[in-house]
Amino acid sequence: MKIVYTKHAEEKLLEKEAEKFGINKRKIDAIIKKPRNLQELPLVTRVIGKLDKTHSLCVVYKLIEGDVKIITFFPVQKGRYES
Repeated sequence: MKIVYTKHAEEKLLEKEAEKFGINKRKIDAIIKKPRNLQELPLVTRVIGKLDKTHSLCVVYKLIEGDVKIITFFPVQKGRYES
């Protein structure tokens, strides 16, 4: 399984919010491989993983021919999508 990033996701990695929360490809890859919560939606998959004490990281991706294509990611309040 190869993990690739859209241009949008690559650009988000350069934003201040990603720096503030310490979001990087290594952290995103780890959440993809071992999510706390996984939700398969009609067109994409959304996974949630731990970011810090009060925040989780939501990662939205699409499976394309066995590869994971990261569409976007964003920090959320812990518990927001984990129900």
